[in-house]
Amino acid sequence: MANFVTTYNLFSLIQGIIQNAKQSLWLVSPFNQVSDIHLDYLKDAGQKGVKIVLTCLGKKIKKEEREKLESIDNLSLWDCSNLHAKLYFNEEVLVVTSLNLYEYSFGNREVGIFVDWEDSLNEDDMEIYSDAINEVKSILASSSCISHTWIEDTKKADPLSDVDFRASVVAELDKIINAVNDSRSKGYCINCGAEIELSTKAPYRPYCLKHYHEWEKEGKKSDKQEDVCHSCGRVQKQLTINDPFCVYCEPE
Repeated sequence: MANFVTTYNLFSLIQGIIQNAKQSLWLVSPFNQVSDIHLDYLKDAGQKGVKIVLTCLGKKIKKEEREKLESIDNLSLWDCSNLHAKLYFNEEVLVVTSLNLYEYSFGNREVGIFVDWEDSLNEDDMEIYSDAINEVKSILASSSCISHTWIEDTKKADPLSDVDFRASVVAELDKIINAVNDSRSKGYCINCGAEIELSTKAPYRPYCLKHYHEWEKEGKKSDKQEDVCHSCGRVQKQLTINDPFCVYCEPE
């Protein structure tokens, strides 16, 4: 479920997004003056092999700030001349906010929306996440890469061309979208929690084959109570074949 957050929580959320990125990290912020603590976390992420993409008003960035950013391994810096959006995400967590990645912005009154799609596995959260990623793809399509320190494939004799590099950046976004879409098709048996195909329309099929046959032998009781959400796998009591979703995943 999406959550509304304010200044103090935004700082810790963005820090967490940076720290917990496993494969890629996406920072969309028109103005940037990275704090020392965020710089350290970005360097840690880059050294771990996380691919970092920062999109900003690149032509307005100060020389010393650009040099600081270019000292980060695995970071690509993009210029979008009409950028005003601010959002930050990794493979699991997204923040859409009024907050620039600007050290002194954390003293302002800022707000944002926080989504953790992998934790909630809520269809609305997944939709928000996918929409945000597609918008970033659109932003990148109208942006130009100023510089990058992405570690190249050592098997290649020549560095990536601009076209190939752009394609490799977009491919990282596609990996996240594919992970979201894969989760949309994954469900759980409401009896044992085994992974099965997600059933999204009534009449629901929320049992694995073994427990479906057991349910049949017991007389196909529609009020038989189970305790695993068919959509996210959370434990919740009093679920049934006709109502197999927890409060977080209940379809509208």
